[in-house]
Amino acid sequence: MTTNETSYREKGRAVFLAALMVMSVVAMSAAFAGAAAANHSDDVTNINDGDNVWQGQTVNATGITDDGSGTADLIQGASDDDDTDFIREVDIESGNVVTIDTSDLEQDDYHIEYGTNGTFDFSVRGQSLNASFDDSTVAVDGNAELDVDSNRGNFFAQVSADSLDQSELENLFESYNTTETAEHDDEDYIIVDARDTFTLDFSEVDVEDGDEIEFTVEAADTTAEDNATITVTEVDENIDFSEGTFNEQLGNNAEVTIEHADYSGDELYVSVGDAEESGYEQFLNLSIEGDNTTIVYNTHTDEYETAADDDSSIEDRTSVQDADAPIAATDYELSVGTAYDTDDDDNPVVGQEQDTAFLTLEERPSLDEDALSTWTAPIGTDLGNAEDFEEALDEGLLTETDSLAEEDDLYASLDADGIFAFIDDNEDLSQHADYGVDLVIEQQDSAPNTPTQVWTTNETDAANDANVNELNASIVVADQNEGQVIISVDDDLAADDYDVSFNISDANAFVDEDEDESAETSFSVAERNLEWDDSAEEVPNSDSAAVTGETNVAPGTEVDTRARAPGVFVTTTTATVTEDGTFEAVYDFSEYDPGTEFTLNAWGPSDEEHEIDSMLVEDDSDDEGGISVSADAPSEVEVDGDAALDVTVTNDADEEQTTNYTVTIDGETVDEDELTLEAGGEFTESYDFNTSEEGDIDWEVTVDDDSDSGTLTVGDAENGNENGNENGNENGNENGNENGNENGNESDDDGSSDDDDGTPGFGVAVALVALLAAAMLALRRQN
Repeated sequence: MTTNETSYREKGRAVFLAALMVMSVVAMSAAFAGAAAANHSDDVTNINDGDNVWQGQTVNATGITDDGSGTADLIQGASDDDDTDFIREVDIESGNVVTIDTSDLEQDDYHIEYGTNGTFDFSVRGQSLNASFDDSTVAVDGNAELDVDSNRGNFFAQVSADSLDQSELENLFESYNTTETAEHDDEDYIIVDARDTFTLDFSEVDVEDGDEIEFTVEAADTTAEDNATITVTEVDENIDFSEGTFNEQLGNNAEVTIEHADYSGDELYVSVGDAEESGYEQFLNLSIEGDNTTIVYNTHTDEYETAADDDSSIEDRTSVQDADAPIAATDYELSVGTAYDTDDDDNPVVGQEQDTAFLTLEERPSLDEDALSTWTAPIGTDLGNAEDFEEALDEGLLTETDSLAEEDDLYASLDADGIFAFIDDNEDLSQHADYGVDLVIEQQDSAPNTPTQVWTTNETDAANDANVNELNASIVVADQNEGQVIISVDDDLAADDYDVSFNISDANAFVDEDEDESAETSFSVAERNLEWDDSAEEVPNSDSAAVTGETNVAPGTEVDTRARAPGVFVTTTTATVTEDGTFEAVYDFSEYDPGTEFTLNAWGPSDEEHEIDSMLVEDDSDDEGGISVSADAPSEVEVDGDAALDVTVTNDADEEQTTNYTVTIDGETVDEDELTLEAGGEFTESYDFNTSEEGDIDWEVTVDDDSDSGTLTVGDAENGNENGNENGNENGNENGNENGNENGNESDDDGSSDDDDGTPGFGVAVALVALLAAAMLALRRQN
């Protein structure tokens, strides 16, 4: 029986395993079918031994010699693999060719065995293909981008759509392979050269709002394919000027912004002015990107461009009616549309107009005489552009002043308007001489019999006069929004007093004849100096000993300092000149004794330096006052009684100070903060004790350099009564006895008898009570 049972189990196992094998084969077949759709091309690719092929391709393996059997074996696995599987026999066709359809083959290595020892290796790769639109929707007459990506470099792809025939697809796609498509003119697809991105112009096909179009992209010779769907929408394509009227002054750059976020097209048409109304009219063709386009009009040169940070561009400009630049200060009508059209005179006009506005140009203001000021910065600051200027300003390296030290950087600042159409940053100011612009520096007083020295950015003036020197100056900042021009004077001036002027002559198109404009100011240059002040003669031996000095060099300048006591210490630190012309070096002298003599040196970035003999003295900074704390609380309280800790923190110093503040009650931190108190200021706070239980409550209040602490004892009220009664009885008896004795003694003195044999320390009544108690105790024991 045992044998039979085992046999039945074995038979059942065999049946089960057989079923698994059948299911595996079925599943494998299904997997092959899922991975290998039909090959989309009749093309056959010739391959050589060792080549790679794409799954789904039909390939000819060449050089397969026939041993007379007419067949060869297709084996899964490379010829040098130990673990291989026989797939099937394949026919050897004339020309020693074996044709293999790879649609049913897995992605793996394969080889063909033929003749006696002949082998032919190849590998089957799987091609990936992904088709997608950049946006899920497209306007009825808009454009869409179809991205076709793959792990395969170059291949033909068939593109079809469920609602479009081949001719519509040809109209829709801006580019496709016309030659390959023509060979399949009876199909409903087109051929494109993949992988690539394709532009689809939906204005070329008949689609409607709400249409959902699915595109199928299939590799022409493999099994790879993907779908991409896009929905057609009727978009409200608003195109508007951002303002109804754009105002600007002549001499500046006028900006006109067009908003077109909802517009799916890539071109707009703009007209500026009207030939009949303003005697000036221009027509612009814009190629647009993004949500907005800003047109910049230079009122000095009559030129149009898009803003520097704009991706849009002006592709073409047509002058319908010209005018001499600068054009007049008046209103100029603006129009924007989506189409190019012409009028009866064949002049371009805006078609499909979307919006209108006005550009209003106003008269340019003259320079204010007081609009110029001078600034200084440390040697070598070298501001090259507006970004450098802003950074230096934030770091405190730029100071507006009318006095500076030799070699420090000099800058002239002009506050003005109506000049930015002909003043550009990052340019040498000498390049603006043709516009009548120059910067002139003139010596105020010269030595006797010595001509006054003059420097100018106008190279012609400098060349024609021996007493006029060429001035090197460049424009660092030209900010129309802020109305500011910053000019770097790149020449060093000797110690002296000077006048400086920014000038615009009548050579400028905006300045009337004999109406030259000028903004002026004065400044002085002094020899560089720096020195330690009295604080350097005696220095406390503290860990933060501050030694100060004074200088006339530019704020922000770094001053190198050194303290040196031969055989004791040499230490250095760097100080920075502040806006008030002082510098402070901080040293740690806490390890050295008072009386130590040393020298202090200070060096600026040029030739300025100073040395002073100094001595360490006792640090008495702790005696100068600080933040102190005092606290008040009762020492005792009854259970559930009221008790509070009152705290006062005082700043006894002569300046504002900050301290850490902590309150601890019964081992718990109840308050912790950082306090900042002005000189002489106080902080007060009160904290309630929890007196619900008997016991001692320790408390402590601390600040950085002071503390206060104590203990509150919480007791029971009953203990107090007991103590009171006890003390009262004792006191009463004591007093009574004393009084009685005293009175009795006094009576004896008055003649009453006194028994000297009385019991010492007891009165008679007490003695009787004691005897009676003793007798009763004796009787009880007998019983």
